[in-house]
Amino acid sequence: MSGGDASRLAELAPGIMNTFHSLRQGGHARGRLSMRQYQVLLLVSASGESNSSALCRKMGIACSTGTELIGRMIESGYLERARHPEDQRQVAITVSQKGREELDLRKQGLIKIFENLLESLPADRRSDFLSSFESIAEILKELSDEA
Repeated sequence: MSGGDASRLAELAPGIMNTFHSLRQGGHARGRLSMRQYQVLLLVSASGESNSSALCRKMGIACSTGTELIGRMIESGYLERARHPEDQRQVAITVSQKGREELDLRKQGLIKIFENLLESLPADRRSDFLSSFESIAEILKELSDEA
């Protein structure tokens, strides 16, 4: 990738993030968790279960930070900890019922935000917008599969 392409992405990304942040203000997509905690819920939910070290690696944070974060989420009832059935030395972390409810709350909020956004676009721009997101998601998935 050329420096010009990276520079262009660096110019585009903040504007996109700011727009979504502004849209969220009116759509109430925000729940009771920080963005980092929400990220933990998404990662654990996607894998079904995880452990502290795997989560820390995926999030790119120190194990001490991750252990504290996960501990607070367990205390708050968003995550559950159990001994792994095949190896009692390992601790499996899963999303609790409260955590699943929070994920659903966030998803419903995002749906409302995107419904409002899409309704304000002409049909051809709506299709372009959705196709662009699908392309970005596909590319990012390919990148994460390679890592």
